[in-house]
Amino acid sequence: MKYKWHHPLVIRPLISAELFRWLTYSGSLTARLQVEFRSPVRVNRLSESFVRCPADYAHILHMRAGSRIWRREVDLFCGNDRVVHAITLIPNQTLEDWARPLRYIRQRPLGHFLFSIKGIIRSELRISYQNEQWCRYSLFGNQRNNLLVEEQFLHPYFSTQGKI
Repeated sequence: MKYKWHHPLVIRPLISAELFRWLTYSGSLTARLQVEFRSPVRVNRLSESFVRCPADYAHILHMRAGSRIWRREVDLFCGNDRVVHAITLIPNQTLEDWARPLRYIRQRPLGHFLFSIKGIIRSELRISYQNEQWCRYSLFGNQRNNLLVEEQFLHPYFSTQGKI
């Protein structure tokens, strides 16, 4: 994840208004995809396991590099179209707190869960352009424990104009 991440206002002049709305949408991306694509969101779980946290992610999560985290990597499909690639990193202490059910969501979208829990707050979004795709990440959590969600918006559904 060694990319340069920006606050949304930094990139606003570089991209279309529509793409900016997607990248800065603060609600459930799953719910918005369902509305926009007029199709249920299907999750293809690529991997899910405990791993050691790389230093760049550890910095964002305010933890020690090499600490144990739960890593979930999925592709989101609307119909037959792969539209978003997502990685979720959950520190062990978060799994022992409010995020315990996330280890068992299997093929269900994460958004439905995250936006239904009272007291869970989303951090400010950070945005980047990497590997010819627009990406964003944010933290979800309570006052004690957070998790990180990184989403990559895939071609051809999301314009790539305005590299940063």
